[in-house]
Amino acid sequence: MLTRIGALALLSMGLALIVGAGSQALPEGARTQARDVAAQVRTAASDVAVRARGVVGLASLARVMPEVPLRAVAAPGHARLTERSTTDLTDCSASIEYTPEPDQGSRHLVADAGLHWWGWAPEGDAPRPTILLLHGAGRTGESMVDMWRETAEAKGLVLVAPNLDAIDGWDAGIPDPRALLVALDAAAEIYPVDRTRVVLFGHSRGGMAAQTIANRYDGPWRAVAVHAGTVPPDYLVPAGAGVPIRHYLGSVDRTFPFGLAQDSARRAAEMGHPFDLIRLEGHSHWFYGTGEAIAADAWTWLAARLD
Repeated sequence: MLTRIGALALLSMGLALIVGAGSQALPEGARTQARDVAAQVRTAASDVAVRARGVVGLASLARVMPEVPLRAVAAPGHARLTERSTTDLTDCSASIEYTPEPDQGSRHLVADAGLHWWGWAPEGDAPRPTILLLHGAGRTGESMVDMWRETAEAKGLVLVAPNLDAIDGWDAGIPDPRALLVALDAAAEIYPVDRTRVVLFGHSRGGMAAQTIANRYDGPWRAVAVHAGTVPPDYLVPAGAGVPIRHYLGSVDRTFPFGLAQDSARRAAEMGHPFDLIRLEGHSHWFYGTGEAIAADAWTWLAARLD
């Protein structure tokens, strides 16, 4: 059963789609009313989420990890916003079938928290930049390790990808951030994690989660890149000097219309996050055709934010 946050978020997204592209068939009065209702629902979802922060989450997580500090409310920074388009990362295939390649990473369990996570790391003890990977709905961390393994091998990165389906708030795209830190701590016990060089990457619902967590919570993450994961603008709160965000989104993505992503990008920049919006011309919501190329391009951008 959906939580109240999840139900409100899904209703909000549905209304956003109605009033977005394709809504011209509605009378102007109906469109205006739908926009007003959508805004009210998004605000309600955001309010519920804010009240839930520090309360929601697996009880087992609370036993093994202290609360993640909320970002101090600060005046919006009105950060830089850029937008560009490219065809270099477009997936033109018609296939929507995908199974992760075997042996791309290993599965682990944090028994006290009941949290499964997938990981991979190069050999050696030297501290390595670490990517916290947030998968899409219906997937697991294995899919993200699969997409990032080639780049990780080439660049010497640690990959940490928790399974998020069982984490409270996941259905609304706001999973308990303690799950990420539990997985990171577990990874640091067996992999050469550099805690000063941690970034987030997410796809779809995981992309929504990565941006929302980086916006609302202080943590080790220094930059965020996502594919096809638009955050409802009203989810975002003032972040002062927020971490930089890059969003790759297809021009024909039917899950997240590009106009809504532009609204979200503007809101994020107003809240203090330097924001790059990359329009993938002719690209849909599907990640797994060109995911490895997107990962390589994202790492080039993320690495520059760690210098």
